[in-house]
Amino acid sequence: MSKTLSKDLDTIWSDVWNNLDSLEALKSISSDETMRWKLKYAPKGRHIEAGCGMGPYVFYFNKLGFDIKGLDISESTVKKNIDFSRELGLTDNLFMVGDVRNLNIESNSISYYISLGVIEHFAEGPMEALKEAYRVLRPGGIAYISTPNVLSLANTEEFIGSILLPNEIPKRFVRKILYALGIKKRKDNGWVERRWKLRTLKNFVSNAGFIVTESTNVGLKKTFEGAWRHSKKNWNKILLKIKPFLFPFLDKLEDSYFSKFGVNNIVMAIKPGKKMHCFFCDNLSLSSKSNLADFQVPVCNSCINDHDNFVLNYYKRGKRPFFSQRNYHKPKSKAKPTCSLCNVKVKDDFFIPNFGFSKKICNDCVRLDSNSLILRNKFLAYNNYR
Repeated sequence: MSKTLSKDLDTIWSDVWNNLDSLEALKSISSDETMRWKLKYAPKGRHIEAGCGMGPYVFYFNKLGFDIKGLDISESTVKKNIDFSRELGLTDNLFMVGDVRNLNIESNSISYYISLGVIEHFAEGPMEALKEAYRVLRPGGIAYISTPNVLSLANTEEFIGSILLPNEIPKRFVRKILYALGIKKRKDNGWVERRWKLRTLKNFVSNAGFIVTESTNVGLKKTFEGAWRHSKKNWNKILLKIKPFLFPFLDKLEDSYFSKFGVNNIVMAIKPGKKMHCFFCDNLSLSSKSNLADFQVPVCNSCINDHDNFVLNYYKRGKRPFFSQRNYHKPKSKAKPTCSLCNVKVKDDFFIPNFGFSKKICNDCVRLDSNSLILRNKFLAYNNYR
């Protein structure tokens, strides 16, 4: 079986990321439908985004007070991220170069492993990357794995996706004939991108040793936003007019059966062990006391007895994360905004309004552990406006 070479990946991803704008990438995460899942499952301890690209989530999580680093195989992209980190006034050791299939990270040391559209890009398949994720995670640590969904409406290689882009059908048909006859050759630069059903991704993750605690499809709106390009001016005009009506309707479908046609599969999984770190207090407890039958994350008995029931309820089996607000029009700013928790006047110094929450929050309060769980489970906002 062939294997995707690290040097090919460096070249491929350097070409992809070097042409994009770091600030725009950072701003875009406030309209990320999956943010409610990413933040819900972020435990205490060390975090790593393996295959971070331009690093918007690393910047964002760091600003919220999480101990996180980003790793990417593209040396030029990592350098670009370090430069941008300095521009933001953040530490310049947030990023490092590395291959997710061979991490220079000690075993059993990471509490949260984030992988966003990475493991589908290896010719040899995803298992090497997933087993390496399993190795570096500590018992009770959580892996957040995202890949493209083969059933997505945005997947023009499938019939259901071609309905939205009928002009692609004859083009694709002609390309296949030319490839079959040998008249046209496929470019072989090491690029691989596989799309799977959610069930297939769950099987991969389980076979790597994880316990899948939750999984879903997301991103129905991305089907339409993917066509939002400068070259499609007429389509953009139509989208702008129907967006206030279409997108709220699609929001309703995000948590229904129709989510299976969303752009991404996402799986949240736990590394098991005889003892596992508690999601809330970080202490080790016997796995028989981690209460995974009742909760989506490892929870020790002490936290069940002593922790706020209001917060614990968000992690009960069957509880899905949600946005407290969905904004498709830019909110009007107040004359004298103050932090809703400490009443100190807030000076916005970040590029995501209110750090992505529906409450006004200051730099200090957003980083406090006592506020974090409430903010990300009860007051997370979705902002999709231009």
